[in-house]
Amino acid sequence: MKSKFHRIMWASLSLIFVCTIVFTLIMCYCYLELRFRVLLAREQVQVFAAMCEKAWRGDVHQAIECLEYTIMYYPTGTKQAPSSPLNEVVETSRMLAVQDIIAFLRLKSNQDFGEDPYLWIRKLGKD
Repeated sequence: MKSKFHRIMWASLSLIFVCTIVFTLIMCYCYLELRFRVLLAREQVQVFAAMCEKAWRGDVHQAIECLEYTIMYYPTGTKQAPSSPLNEVVETSRMLAVQDIIAFLRLKSNQDFGEDPYLWIRKLGKD
């Protein structure tokens, strides 16, 4: 009787131990994946900020290059999962950078082609 009880107890403890290890590994993986995605998002936001700064320091031609780079730099859903909160942060940062560069282009070129960055690129990128 005592032997059967010990085997059941040993099996139960072993199962609990294995489940704990598996759960810990899954949680570690999830944390590392999230950490990686946050690092990617940070890098993207920093690139957009750098493009704004470069555009404001340069001329119209450089600003157009920065605008094009900002639009084309890892389009939505390539580094981040589509519709994820981090993707929303990245795309909001991209949108603000595009608006900022367009504001500079309006100021320096004395022209207004609206809010569409592709129109700005098409009209001023030829020069």
